[in-house]
Amino acid sequence: MTDRFQDVPGGRLFVVDEGSGPPIVLLHAGIADQRSWNYMAPLLHASGYRTIRYDQRGAGRTVTEDVSFSRIDDLVAVLDASGITRAVLVGNSMASSPLTQRSSTPTGSWPSWASAQGLADSMAATRPRS
Repeated sequence: MTDRFQDVPGGRLFVVDEGSGPPIVLLHAGIADQRSWNYMAPLLHASGYRTIRYDQRGAGRTVTEDVSFSRIDDLVAVLDASGITRAVLVGNSMASSPLTQRSSTPTGSWPSWASAQGLADSMAATRPRS
């Protein structure tokens, strides 16, 4: 597991990069941080995937100044620094914000690095099923 900070304009994002294989970026809900994926990430690693998750601004160990920012720009900064050219994006609750920003692009399409997207039920993603 690799923990690091990613510099972005007006802040530093705390990033956790684990596993190997095709990358899946796990985006947390607004009331949580990257640890909300602690139960899901090991299952994905065991299935042969790499996971990247980070504390978005205002959450966890991320530090931010009082500046304007774009969640999609933060996501792209994490992908670029992680050497990821193509990834599956999974988000829950507020995390749908960067996943739906594609509609604001001139063509309304995903950038070439986004191979798929998914929105997850926050309860299913944050606790084990009994």
